[in-house]
Amino acid sequence: MSIKNDHSTGDNYLDVRKILKLVRKNWYWFTISVIFFIGLAFAAGKVLKPKYLVSTSVYIKEDTGLEGQKAMEFMRSFNLFDQKMNHQNEMLILKSSPLIREAVEKLNLETAYYKKENFLDSEIYMKSPFVVMIDSLHPQIINTSFNVSFKEDGKFILSVKNKDYKIVNYHTGKSFLIEKEIDVEEEYFQSSVIESEDYKFRIFLKNGVDLKKIIGEQYSFKFFSKNQLVRELQEGLKVEPVNLEVSVVELSMKTQSRTKGIDFLHTLTQLYLHKNLERKNHLALNTISYINSQLNEIADSLSLAESRLEDFRASNQVINITTKASGVLERLRQLELGKETTQRTFNYYKYLDEYFQQGSDYSEIVVPSSMGITNLTLSELVKNLLILSKQRDDLIGRKQEKSPYLKNLDVEIKNLSKSIVENIRFSLEQLQRELNDYDKQIVVLEEQVENLPKTERQLVGIERKFQINDAIYTFLLQKRADAQIAKASNLPEHEIVEPARVIEKVFPDTKIHLVLAVFLGLLIPSLIITIRELIDDRIKNEDMLTDTYSNTPFLGTVIRNTESDEELVVHNSPVSAISETFRTIRTNLFFFIKREEHKTILVSSCIAGEGKSFIAFNLATSLATMGKKTIIVGYDMRKKGQFKSFEHNRRIGLSSYYVKDKVIDEIIQSSHIDHLDFIVPGVIPPNPLELIGTDMTTTLIEDLKKKYDYIVFDTPPVGVLSDGYLLMKHADVNLFVVREKFTRKQILNTVLQDVRQKEFKNFGLVLNASKMDGRRYRYDYYNKYNNSNDLS
Repeated sequence: MSIKNDHSTGDNYLDVRKILKLVRKNWYWFTISVIFFIGLAFAAGKVLKPKYLVSTSVYIKEDTGLEGQKAMEFMRSFNLFDQKMNHQNEMLILKSSPLIREAVEKLNLETAYYKKENFLDSEIYMKSPFVVMIDSLHPQIINTSFNVSFKEDGKFILSVKNKDYKIVNYHTGKSFLIEKEIDVEEEYFQSSVIESEDYKFRIFLKNGVDLKKIIGEQYSFKFFSKNQLVRELQEGLKVEPVNLEVSVVELSMKTQSRTKGIDFLHTLTQLYLHKNLERKNHLALNTISYINSQLNEIADSLSLAESRLEDFRASNQVINITTKASGVLERLRQLELGKETTQRTFNYYKYLDEYFQQGSDYSEIVVPSSMGITNLTLSELVKNLLILSKQRDDLIGRKQEKSPYLKNLDVEIKNLSKSIVENIRFSLEQLQRELNDYDKQIVVLEEQVENLPKTERQLVGIERKFQINDAIYTFLLQKRADAQIAKASNLPEHEIVEPARVIEKVFPDTKIHLVLAVFLGLLIPSLIITIRELIDDRIKNEDMLTDTYSNTPFLGTVIRNTESDEELVVHNSPVSAISETFRTIRTNLFFFIKREEHKTILVSSCIAGEGKSFIAFNLATSLATMGKKTIIVGYDMRKKGQFKSFEHNRRIGLSSYYVKDKVIDEIIQSSHIDHLDFIVPGVIPPNPLELIGTDMTTTLIEDLKKKYDYIVFDTPPVGVLSDGYLLMKHADVNLFVVREKFTRKQILNTVLQDVRQKEFKNFGLVLNASKMDGRRYRYDYYNKYNNSNDLS
């Protein structure tokens, strides 16, 4: 009968059970690891520089006015516009590098100040006791710390040390690498020029700073490239809609300095609103500028006409003219005023004609309606052109030169420009005819003036010029006032919903760090244990042995002998737990072989040190305690010092028999244990393998079977020597001893493979020196049971 393991539980359950065993076995490593990482998380929270989430939100107004509607109609005609496009355009503008650069320059962020606290440099934005004034025309070293420490006399020590550093010219914006080393430590007065070929600046103490409070403190500052700052801020700035149902976008960024982040977002949004207002005021500013130029021209003529009128009246003592002359003057004034108005309109059209001939920048065009010109068609065309021109400038500002939208815009602008030029040419021809009609009517009236007396005629001419200039000047003043009122009433289309503020501290996050610490505290030991388990192929326990070699019979486990170093534990401690394990193996052995007399049992192992002799001696003792005549044959003929637990003559043994110096009965020695005899190896022969291979071995075994019920062979390790294989053919049972946490699976696999190839039958495994994890309670209970019986 062969004993095999029958595990009724599934593989998944076994896997979980093994994992739980490993965790329970190594619980202290998990505890130490978790405590270590939690401590590390708290230390990191104290040492690492914190980061904060700063946010602001802006309401983006939809462009629903006439100009906005025209733009939308045009964009829809090319399938370029949807409801989100205006918001997306504005979000791109908010994150554009020109706007960010302007904010950087306004806040002077290219210079950062630090103070050493807890052995780390912490930024002290707006709290630095001094300010650095750089020379923007001089190259400046960047990304390098200048250390500053103030002295009692008001001087300060400046030190800098670096190698292979970059310098930048703030005027040109170009930076380049300098491959050399800088090491400077000098003493300076405040406001002194600090200069070298790679830097030039001055340091001033701020007003109200108490010098005594900053003596001994370690300060530093760095210069940064504006391009570098713009890139970093652009990458860190998030501009996203709050949700799809509202026209509000949120600007957020993570920063180590709360004040700096708030100031940056506040400045950025203020500049954005200011530029938006500038775009709205652009048309009014163009109109005001054009009217001012016209007023400058007419002001001189008006002043001259007024002076001539006053001088003429004073010299000729004439106050009023006659009724006839007044009628002629009034009709003539109306004609000349009409002509002058037409002439101004004609000049405006000439201005437009020349403007379109000179270039393609239409941003400075003055809209006809702002000049009182009632050409509705032309006004609409110019307004549409300004809208499309603004759209084109926005695309170019966002570096969309290759966009198909831009090409479509160029086509539409070209077509609009052509229509405007045609309208201008037609209007110029019509205005020229009107001017000619005015000239003819004026000539008729001037002939009537010639018939008046000389003094009245002269007065009529002077008053006519004065009244015409005065009317035109008043008209232009009114138009400029209208444009200025329109400009003053303008407000930004967008507005700030939530001012810049700190939302939360995002780093270090105590909760996340604690969760991560616990995770790492569990993960690291798990990985180490897993790697160790994968690398270490030793047989670690009974479960591993029976699971790995489930097709090989398993006869039992011998627990580790921790009570004494004695070899014959079954004889000396018959009621101990270890003796009980040998009785269990003995019982299983009876089931393994037929219950017949004169059985031979071979005990071997893979390598030395696995306890095969210990198993052989105690198994033989256990058989002898049953009253069975048992003999141990020490076939490990290459090893000295065996059978120390028995009194014997070590020179008389197997070697004496094989050299025919002694007969069988002479080499058998009796032990102090009833029914147990033994044969020692004797003197170590030079050729044990050849001796065992002779017929004398067969004769010896046959003779011993006649005298003993059980014969136990203690053989050399078969993983090292082949002696055991020669004896296996004589054995009824072949036992291989496996030592817990000592025998390697690779070696055991090789031995079992060799045994199967040689077609040996009836071989099984015995586990030695086991801690019996999870099963020792059975033998501990056995000890208590026996002790209780002794007491009774």
